[in-house]
Amino acid sequence: INEDVSVFVGARRGYRAGGVTLAASIEDLASNVSLIEFDPEFLNTLEAGWRSVWMDGRLTFNGTAFFSEYQDQQGNFTDDRGFGITTNAGETTLYGLELSLDYAATDDWDIYGSLALKDTEFDEFLFTDDNPDTAIDETVDLTGNELSRAENLSFSIGTNYRHDSGLFGSAAVSYKSSYFSDIFNLDESVLPGGLTEKVDAAAVFNARIGYEFENGSIALVGQNIFDEDSPESINFASAGILNGSAGLSSTGNFTARPPRRFSVVLDVEF
Repeated sequence: INEDVSVFVGARRGYRAGGVTLAASIEDLASNVSLIEFDPEFLNTLEAGWRSVWMDGRLTFNGTAFFSEYQDQQGNFTDDRGFGITTNAGETTLYGLELSLDYAATDDWDIYGSLALKDTEFDEFLFTDDNPDTAIDETVDLTGNELSRAENLSFSIGTNYRHDSGLFGSAAVSYKSSYFSDIFNLDESVLPGGLTEKVDAAAVFNARIGYEFENGSIALVGQNIFDEDSPESINFASAGILNGSAGLSSTGNFTARPPRRFSVVLDVEF
């Protein structure tokens, strides 16, 4: 448009190779091995956006909108014998908007932020037991589910300060809305005892303050200062073809968020 504002439109096509899953136990390697083929996966993406500079270069404001579709998307599930196999499960749509802003308030101080909005959904996602050694006609249908760890909203806001005297500091908060830990989207409607694999929304605050001298720096660093304790992922079970029918198998994986931490960092150049 001009030297300060530009727009763009683009298209991309991504590719992940197909292959073969070897399904066999140690005892069966000599006599009962299943080779299960899966096709390549393709990702088609359309995007459009802008890049802009304002206020004599002190402010930048950028944005990108995107729309993506998976074709023959690969997925992992458990077959009737308890083996994890890869198969082509279906089609997926993703779309969203990403914004970023950076403002140099003074020569010493800047403020920045970013925002991401996105929606993800399996348009068709079917796990079927393709093991040629069984005659099972069962399917796990994940159509309509969200992708794993696909929060609808995330943002970050931060600031940096650096003085000619050597003093410096920074602070930032990052936020993610709730999301499911994996593609099975298991919650209290499926799991017993009111359990859910949906992780709550969380905001994490980090900060640093320090002093820079001639050949190094020293800083006090705080991470997760307000001690946000929600987990990063929760996995109680996974879906698959079990004992001839669609069902759940126990997994029991839990990823805790690192707690509040403070440290002193000394950097010296020799």
